[in-house]
Amino acid sequence: MKRPRPWAAALAVFCAIFVAGLWFILRQGPQTEGAEQPTDWMGAMASLSQDGFERPEQANPLEWPQDHAAHPSARSEVWQMSAHLEGPEGTPVNVQFSMTRIGLVPPDSQNDTVPSIWELRDIYRAHLIATDSTHNIAEERFGRGVSGQAGFDEELQQLYFDNWALAFPDDSQTNAWQFTATAGNLGMTLDLRPDKAPLRLDAEDAPFRGYAFTRMDVTGTLTTDGQEMPVTGTAWFDHAWGELPLPGAGPVYSDRMLVHLDNGDDLSVIVSQRSDGRGAPTVDAALIAADGSTRPLGGDIAQVSFPRLWQGARVEWPVAWAIRLDDALELEVTAVSDTQEHEFTPLIWSGLVHAEGQLDGQPVRGSGILQLSGERQE
Repeated sequence: MKRPRPWAAALAVFCAIFVAGLWFILRQGPQTEGAEQPTDWMGAMASLSQDGFERPEQANPLEWPQDHAAHPSARSEVWQMSAHLEGPEGTPVNVQFSMTRIGLVPPDSQNDTVPSIWELRDIYRAHLIATDSTHNIAEERFGRGVSGQAGFDEELQQLYFDNWALAFPDDSQTNAWQFTATAGNLGMTLDLRPDKAPLRLDAEDAPFRGYAFTRMDVTGTLTTDGQEMPVTGTAWFDHAWGELPLPGAGPVYSDRMLVHLDNGDDLSVIVSQRSDGRGAPTVDAALIAADGSTRPLGGDIAQVSFPRLWQGARVEWPVAWAIRLDDALELEVTAVSDTQEHEFTPLIWSGLVHAEGQLDGQPVRGSGILQLSGERQE
């Protein structure tokens, strides 16, 4: 596999935020003849996006809670929360929330009149995944920002889509955030408290800005028919805005693994490849230490293989990974359950994994989230 690209290795924590959430917007590759393809509503809307959006200024320092909000001058933006939790008796629980904003009309082109609620200036896509031994919620929503259906409420300091909301406190680096959502007969309330300082994007040549709270302690409840189930665990949150950084020429898919290791380190590994199967995959990886420092991995050796595939509705998903990065990390990663495929736009596999191996010669174990996307060539 290819070595990491010069600046992307250090930005491996951020790169796949856009690719995993937005690659389908710009894909232009040929469709498989005779295959039934899902309607790409988001891509159709994104094709209407006008010129005039700005590339984010890297010189301006990030501030919270201001930078949790939407950045309308950026063409695209993603917020993503991924949590691996446990219920009573260690029951694994997977909760993921992602929201994407695509700007269609830049702010400078707005006139002095009050915009109509039917006017398309940006479009939002959100998805919620919540699975445990008895629930399997996977819901996707699309909406307009100007109608009040979705967006960021400055007064309440919360990101929302209908009855899904992530509220940010004034002191986002120490106080608890709160995520609330209802889908079907399942409701949830999660409190997320940062366990380490946020990782900030600081690269002059990067086409986007962003930050990641790579380890957040989570406590909360899942509620069904008035019955509450307590949950605890760990979450990873990232937010990025700007221009889509494609990992290679042409349409690509990117698979992303986020693992919290038991030694306090957090690991992000991204494997990107052209959807037509040509060329060598690219591996970007970063290890975030307990003190918040970042260590790029894979500069000398970047080997990722897939010992086991699982056949989904249209795609064979690599649900087991074997990773070797430099002489530092060897890790075996396996899915908690193979059947974590979700009929979103596009089809994805996203769910819980366990990891075990060695880091710098010491044994490590961990849990996390594996996010697989792309109508990959079979």
